[in-house]
Amino acid sequence: MRLFVLLLFLCGGVAFGNGGGYHLGVEFTGDIAPFTPEGAENVQIIDEKLEIHLHPQHAHVAVRYIMQNVTGKSARVVFGFPVENVKDHWSMPLGFGHKKGRHEYCRDYKVLLNGKALKADYQEEPFAKGKVKPFEGDDVLRGIEGWMVSKIKVPAGEQVIVQISYNSDYDFSATYVSDDGHEGPWRFKYRLSSGAVWDGPIKRGVVSVFNKGMNPDHILITKPSNRFQKSDNKWSWEFESLEPSLEDDIEIIARQSIHTYSRGYDRKADDPWQGGNYYQLGEAFYAGHGQFDVRASSELAPEGKFNYSADNLSSKNYEDGHHAWSEGVDGDGIGESVEIELSEAQILTDILITNGYSKSETSFKNNNRVKDVTLTINGEKTMKYKLYDHPFSQKVSLGGYAKPVKKLKLEIGSVYRGEKFRDTCLSDIVVLRKLAKEPKRYGAR
Repeated sequence: MRLFVLLLFLCGGVAFGNGGGYHLGVEFTGDIAPFTPEGAENVQIIDEKLEIHLHPQHAHVAVRYIMQNVTGKSARVVFGFPVENVKDHWSMPLGFGHKKGRHEYCRDYKVLLNGKALKADYQEEPFAKGKVKPFEGDDVLRGIEGWMVSKIKVPAGEQVIVQISYNSDYDFSATYVSDDGHEGPWRFKYRLSSGAVWDGPIKRGVVSVFNKGMNPDHILITKPSNRFQKSDNKWSWEFESLEPSLEDDIEIIARQSIHTYSRGYDRKADDPWQGGNYYQLGEAFYAGHGQFDVRASSELAPEGKFNYSADNLSSKNYEDGHHAWSEGVDGDGIGESVEIELSEAQILTDILITNGYSKSETSFKNNNRVKDVTLTINGEKTMKYKLYDHPFSQKVSLGGYAKPVKKLKLEIGSVYRGEKFRDTCLSDIVVLRKLAKEPKRYGAR
């Protein structure tokens, strides 16, 4: 069987469909070819409203299309929504990793036609599995693992409303080798260019990006450039008569990268940072260590081999099975605290905190996490912060405190409730000193 796919060139390159499929200037021979839509050329997007909500654990997408049949007869359309290949790169059993059978980009996918649910079947993209050989112009397919395929009928000359919503994991990588650790930036992608398979330009549209609990200093819309206007925790882009190309695809960084490097031979016996590492957060470098004494106002009693002592927050006390501190009072532990005491006072600029019980996704979700926290430095300066609800390192500033720091106290003000338990946990703390320049680094041993 010979399959033919029509040619469609747009200013940014070859485009493919939000409503599914794409058009490629290639003739495929055989019974396997990339997915392509049917009938989309008979329908135009009159209005598109796209919302992207950046949550700490995922991005939520809600898009509403008003579509019109531009022909004089009823149009039958087979369309598919592109599913990005969001890989799990974790080399340790930590965080929200891959689960067999789950499409991380289109979790909880729903599609409605005029308010009524439509069936959506997942269809694997043959090119992603190597079933279609590479060809000129195949760059547009790279990163698509499949399609959520649905069918609609649009009466002659009439309008319909199509709504799609889903949750997406962030695409990021994390590896740990000895003293070296690399957590890449969290990325989200949306292929606005895929709207090009429908008839004509998109008459009008608005794209809104909302911050739903991420550090606003980390969020960066890297594509398209110079389109979005920022207001508080929202970014907006409005357009008219847009024929979307690859240049209109949306890419967002929701959290900056964090890298850990061995201090190697820079360590000295009398160095208070002995046993520490170098940290790179975005473009800035820090010296850091987690070796200090810790006391808590309360601790959850041990359960078998698992210990919930405050000592677990210090790297010098780490043992297998000791993953987090949990307060030990009834309820959510509001007002409970941990106090860090350094062996000698040091100039510090920030601390790194790992929130919750980060041993696994289940442990993190089942237990409380700290939301509002009060930080007290040397018993004299107090600041309030809101921690983010994810099980990865997050930086908290010491607010320009200029004196050497001997003691730090963290007090629980409010919590994110766990699904099963009301024990409030923290997993790790590292103290940091910002460096004026990039340090010499050494490879993992």
